[in-house]
Amino acid sequence: MVSALLLVLSLSGAPPEMTRDDIVARGGTGVGYSYWWGGGCWQSDGGGNHGACSGNCPDCTHSGSYGADCSGFVFKSWKINGEALSTCNHGPYTANSYRTTETWWTHVNRGDARKADILASSTHVALLQSGDPWGTPTVLEARGCSYGVQRNTRSLGSEYVASERDNLGSPAPPDWQATYVDQSFPYASQPAIELKEGETLDGYFDLRNDGARSWSDDTKLAPTPRDQPSVLGDDSWLSDTRIVSPGAVAPGAVGHFPVRIKGNVPGEHLQTFGVVQEGVSWFSQSGGPPDTQLAILVNVTPRDYAGTLVADGFAHAADGAVEIGLGSVTQGYIEVRNDGHVTWDDTVRLAPTPRDQASALAAPSWLSPTRVATPDAATPEGTVARFTFEVTGAALGESTQRFGLVHEGVTWFADAGFGPADDFFSLTVRVVEPPPPDEPNDDGADDEHDDGHADQQGAGGKRPLPNSVDDGGCAQVPAAPAALLALVVLLRRRRR
Repeated sequence: MVSALLLVLSLSGAPPEMTRDDIVARGGTGVGYSYWWGGGCWQSDGGGNHGACSGNCPDCTHSGSYGADCSGFVFKSWKINGEALSTCNHGPYTANSYRTTETWWTHVNRGDARKADILASSTHVALLQSGDPWGTPTVLEARGCSYGVQRNTRSLGSEYVASERDNLGSPAPPDWQATYVDQSFPYASQPAIELKEGETLDGYFDLRNDGARSWSDDTKLAPTPRDQPSVLGDDSWLSDTRIVSPGAVAPGAVGHFPVRIKGNVPGEHLQTFGVVQEGVSWFSQSGGPPDTQLAILVNVTPRDYAGTLVADGFAHAADGAVEIGLGSVTQGYIEVRNDGHVTWDDTVRLAPTPRDQASALAAPSWLSPTRVATPDAATPEGTVARFTFEVTGAALGESTQRFGLVHEGVTWFADAGFGPADDFFSLTVRVVEPPPPDEPNDDGADDEHDDGHADQQGAGGKRPLPNSVDDGGCAQVPAAPAALLALVVLLRRRRR
């Protein structure tokens, strides 16, 4: 009578608060102990005499100090009476009691049953650890004399009713846990983020600190799989495998993780992210989020066609125009660096724009009125191509012609997304009247001297003799021959 009264008193209040994790952990310590009809006790550290059972229960024989049957196992796992596990007390409830009554528990829809709930039939009751309660859940149970207390993954019949223990407490938060709040990037389930090769995009993830510890500079967002460099990595990242820290974030506050991604590798990339407490734990190993919850999908367009103007080889007037005589042509060139991956050959062409419209400056040397020239030589990535070409002065006046690049039959460079634009080079041409031709002098001689003499010639077009003196047109005997004649006359007189 006294023991019955004590039992009633011990059960008069609600069972002590327990979390679902506490219940499963408490029940898990009983695995390996024997089945004991009417028993309910074991050592929390797994020690002591595990006992043995033989025969067919209820007419079975048990030996040893510890063991439990199915309802006693639930009674002690649920800690309904608050007693220690090692105190052998089966409690007043049978398996059918858990199925048909609601004392310190409440029936729930079986499909809603969760960890630490029970599934009870008229003859058996098991503690749910995980899994689909209508499928093949993992349960903790004192299954029978020949089985003992076990952890099993097996299906249970439709007659089993689910119940939830009263006074379940919230589990203490783990030290490191984050909960998703917001992000600026499109979800991975949406159309991919479009980036050009080399292009960057700024965004962010916001996560709430739902752990017990404050975040610090050692709390970092990282690409996953863990410790593998990302193809979207940027120089702004802390390292190849660590992106950014939100700094100090107290429990309950929201941490901001700004992220810059870069299109380094052409193609479509699914990038996932996780959070790590450096030197301690990845959050997915503690309270979450999983390493794959934060995710983005990025498509990187390859930089196959790209170019940059580096030189202009036309002769420009002071105002920038190129002057051409009407009906004449002039030649020049431009130099363009190949910034794309595809080598330029004679299928890459300089073309006037607007596209496929004949140019008024087209010279006979052009490929056609809508295609100007090809590179002077094959131009691999990173080298400079020279486009040499002529323009013609077909009509008086000034006009400006713009030019773009096209890979014939493939794409215009402007459409590939990297440039140059259709007007990356423009040429202003001024067509003027040609100068009049030179006219001869009236006497037909070249007028090269102001004294009227033609190339030092005398009258009648004869060149004066050397050392002669011009006294009005009469030729003089040179001085040296006259002196010689006087000497001859003198000698003759002496002989006489």
